[in-house]
Amino acid sequence: MSTPRHIILIGFKNAGKSTIGKRLAQLLNRPFVDLDDKIEYLFQQKYKKACRCREIMQIYGADFFRELETTALAETIAGPPHVIALGGGTPMRIENQRMIASQCLIHITAEPKIIFKRIMKGRRPAFFPPGVDSRLTFNKIWEERDKVYHQLTSVRVQNSGKIEDTVQQLFEMHPWLGNV
Repeated sequence: MSTPRHIILIGFKNAGKSTIGKRLAQLLNRPFVDLDDKIEYLFQQKYKKACRCREIMQIYGADFFRELETTALAETIAGPPHVIALGGGTPMRIENQRMIASQCLIHITAEPKIIFKRIMKGRRPAFFPPGVDSRLTFNKIWEERDKVYHQLTSVRVQNSGKIEDTVQQLFEMHPWLGNV
């Protein structure tokens, strides 16, 4: 009998990983972890103050944030099987790729123009460098990350409509998912 694995959702910011992950966890009767929440929790435990991921990255820098993110991922992976939504940049580190390689990875995606529109409804992301055109920045980061997402997993699902439709599509395309 094989060891139960985590189901890990990867993809760009605003692809719907957290929302889909919560629903998937409900249907599979598994706990759900949004890695951003875990990062914020670890930061608060260690530094005794509350800070959102965006603020951590802006105040302490990307390197500091990525180290905290890797720690959060390692702690989560060490626990019992969960459905885990990773931040968009988490799979970019080789160390993180090694940690998630043996898990069940699902790439949640949508058309780039849809993702860009979703992102720009909020504030400019902290990982977009200041002073550079948002669209150019998005396109560059999209290309870098999408390449890695494709290398890591062959399971992909388009989230361009309703969450329930996306989750249903996942189960239709990959009926074995309930047995992970």
